[in-house]
Amino acid sequence: EVVVVSFGGNEYGELGRGFMGGYSSIPGVVTGIASSVRSMHAGSFHVMAVDEGGVTWSWGCNEEGQLGTGYASTQYKPVRATRIPLSPIAISCGEQYSIIV
Repeated sequence: EVVVVSFGGNEYGELGRGFMGGYSSIPGVVTGIASSVRSMHAGSFHVMAVDEGGVTWSWGCNEEGQLGTGYASTQYKPVRATRIPLSPIAISCGEQYSIIV
């Protein structure tokens, strides 16, 4: 099983551990993703991951809707990006946008 571990700045919940603010110099496991992660990409303040079932998960800043959830609220732990089709080939995240192929 592939596990996601995060550490560093957490201004918008981009560590995906259920809280925002500050930073963590101690690595911690990101929970809530249904199965092992096969790919992921991080923007400046958000992260997207695809699990082995082809489901896209996202967390962090969502002020511009970059998480693909259909609404613009910041998420502090992984949520399913319901507006994205199953099994994307590639993900790319920028500062306030995401691109899925």
